[in-house]
Amino acid sequence: MFGMWTIGGAAWSSVERFVLHPNLFEDPDELARGRLMLLTCSVYCALLIPMVLFAHAQNPEQATVNLVVLVGHLFVMLSVVSLRFFKTTNMPVNIITIVASAQLIHAAFWSGGPNSVVLLCYPIAPVFFGLVGRAVHGISNAVALILGLGVMYVLHEQGFDFKTSGPTLEVHLMILGWSTLTGLGMATYASGLSQAMQARLRGELEQRSQAEKDALAAREAKDWFIAYLSHEMRSPLSVISGGVDLLHHTEDAEAQRRHLKALKSATTAMVSLMDDVLDISALERGKVSLDVVAMDLASLLRTLETEFTSRAKAKGLYMTLEGVDSEFIVNGDPLRVRQVLSNLVDNAIKYT
Repeated sequence: MFGMWTIGGAAWSSVERFVLHPNLFEDPDELARGRLMLLTCSVYCALLIPMVLFAHAQNPEQATVNLVVLVGHLFVMLSVVSLRFFKTTNMPVNIITIVASAQLIHAAFWSGGPNSVVLLCYPIAPVFFGLVGRAVHGISNAVALILGLGVMYVLHEQGFDFKTSGPTLEVHLMILGWSTLTGLGMATYASGLSQAMQARLRGELEQRSQAEKDALAAREAKDWFIAYLSHEMRSPLSVISGGVDLLHHTEDAEAQRRHLKALKSATTAMVSLMDDVLDISALERGKVSLDVVAMDLASLLRTLETEFTSRAKAKGLYMTLEGVDSEFIVNGDPLRVRQVLSNLVDNAIKYT
């Protein structure tokens, strides 16, 4: 049984790929409408033509009626061909609405007029076409059926005889098939549409939730960075402020040089912080670039030793540089290398 369902599903998929335009598979809503139209016409083909032939075999004297009704059914079935030639279902829905509306009026006229059982389809037909298409299709179908019914009523009042082509077994079976098809189509399409809307809603909620989480994380990171920057700037600013006061009250040249050296170190730290801020801004814009040149790594290390020795001593630490007495030329970005080494040494002093 499972194998039969698998074969049937594969066969139906092949029919869909053959009948439906490739662009319809890219839009779930359009694909659902196209499948519903294909299902409608396929059931027409599978049920109504045998019904008409059976009715003809039962009542050969009504061959003309059966032939006319059969031709109308064929036109409805052939309207599915339009799905292959249009990228959306707009035009195919227009075609099937017009053809099916004409067939409903046509079948009622040939099977009893105002007394035809085909009229039982009229209330649900606009609902079906409004579902497979849009509201305008349902309204158009309803208006066409009302006008057709009005014409048949006027003809009946004027004495036109519809009895010669009264209801047949084919007509009764057609009503049952149409009602079953309409209910199945509307239930299938409504279920698929509901699932698609729920999936889309879940996707949008997940995206919104993720966006809110990202925004919250970015806001927390920004708050942390501002707090960190404020804390790190306070130390060099305090050194600069205190150094200026000491210079103002000190006349000894050696003491002034020592204070100036401390001021230079503090301003260097401030510049480094500002460089970090600019780097973060550049990273967010994706515009960070490296300036790779030949550089003396030994000279850079000696400069860092001079800058951080006093800070290490202030914490009771001993800092020395060994094995870099001569030049050591490497290729790199001096600014980025300095930033990395400065952060490493700074953290080593801070957390030792």
